[in-house]
Amino acid sequence: MKKTLFIASLAFAAFTSFASAADILVNTTATGTPDGLTAETAYTTIVDAVNAANDGDRILVDAGTYDVSAQLNLNEAISIVGQGAVTVKALTDYGTTNGTKHMLIAFAGTEATPIELSNITFDCDTKCYGLQAYGNAYLTLNNVTITNSKGAGLTVNGSTVIATGL
Repeated sequence: MKKTLFIASLAFAAFTSFASAADILVNTTATGTPDGLTAETAYTTIVDAVNAANDGDRILVDAGTYDVSAQLNLNEAISIVGQGAVTVKALTDYGTTNGTKHMLIAFAGTEATPIELSNITFDCDTKCYGLQAYGNAYLTLNNVTITNSKGAGLTVNGSTVIATGL
């Protein structure tokens, strides 16, 4: 009986952690009250989608250009996936102060559950530095382009980055 209960508990735990991961939609033309669940109620900014995301969530970004006016901090093991031609563009000058000067910083992720960025162009427009993986983060980049950075396009500090199709 204890063995059956233990196996059932493991199965329930695996199901609930898998079931908690969600797809969050982003589309510049969505018109409904944003919750990221449907095309009509998609978030219109990547920042709002990242702020709503939890570990394991996948942010699906429709084709378009998305302006970002401050550093994106990824503190959860999430995926951000471009669905077509997706450009994330710096809108304002981020300055040169560590902790705020990059377009995106990855702070989370493990080999089993990395932060994943796919099919996205990050255009720093000479207003910020590119991407940074910091403090034991685990980041995978697939078909990611970083352009017009103020300095290094990719900075790795004590982290792991797996990159393909750059």
